[in-house]
Parts: sequence; C-alpha cells; structure tokens
Amino acid sequence: IYFTLKDYETAYLNYCDAIDIDPSKPGNYYSRGNALLALKIYDSALIDYNEAIKLSPNSHIYYNARGNAYYYLREYENALQDYNKSQSLNQAFLSPIFNKGNTYLQMGDYEQSIQYYKTVIEKDNNKEYSSAIINLLEPLIRLGRFSDAGEYYAKYLTEYGKGYIESESYAFYPKY
Repeated sequence: IYFTLKDYETAYLNYCDAIDIDPSKPGNYYSRGNALLALKIYDSALIDYNEAIKLSPNSHIYYNARGNAYYYLREYENALQDYNKSQSLNQAFLSPIFNKGNTYLQMGDYEQSIQYYKTVIEKDNNKEYSSAIINLLEPLIRLGRFSDAGEYYAKYLTEYGKGYIESESYAFYPKY
C-alpha cells in the first residue's frame, strides 16, 4: 500500500522485512526493486531484480523491470537485451516494446523508436499506452516528419481523450 501512496521509503522498508521473513519469494525482491527504482537508487534496484530473476527466471515482468533499471543507468544495450527477453517470454506484454521505443529514442535511433511506438499503438486495443503516441511525436519531429506528427497527435486527441497529458499515472521516461 505504501508504494501506491508513493511513500517509497516506507515501502522499501516493508519489502526488506518481507525478504527477511522469507527470502525465497521473488516478488518481494521485485517489489523492493520497484521502490528503489522510484527512489532513483538504480544500482540497488538492479541487484534486487537480478535476485528476482534468479528465483523466477521465466518472469517477463522481472526482465522488463530490470531493463528499466538498466535504462536509467544508461546501459541501453543491457536494457534492450532484457526488453527482448521479456517480450520473448510474453508476446502480448506491450511494456517492453514501449520501453524499446524509449531506449532507441534516447540512443538517437529515431527510426527504430518510431517502429516500436507504432507497434505499441497498433496492438494497444485497450488504449492503455497513450504515452506511445506522445513519445512518437519527438522522433517524427526530429526527422522533419511534421505531417506524420500532426496525424498522430490528432489520433491521440480523438482516440485517447484525456489519457496521457492530463493523467498523473502515465508511463513516461523523463529526459536527462
């Protein structure tokens, strides 16, 4: 509950207690890693995600989370490897595809980022990834594809309504 309330320090301490009680549960390492990631203690989050993966090596969620830690550490190749592994474990999970778009954007590979964002947009039947359209605008604009950017922004306005811009709960990676 503390994580949901954005009290990440208390959440971290609770997950430490849970790990002390039962160190065999990978979810506790994953959750503590999430708290550490929110606290921007990326190296420690990486350690916890490694432990979660060690205990549950077929969890697509754990690989995606570890990819996020690598992303924030600017270890983009490692992040991409984990996002690929996550995607290979669960093709329907859109988060690693979205995260690959963000990673390629940070790496300056705008064409690749565009392809991943478009994939998310095409597969996002529940309209949960409105941020994919917003993030897609940057590489399109950087490549001078203003007409395409305008079309996707119009799509965002008509199909996603109040989604990303007005929401506090979007999945967006800040720029450095």
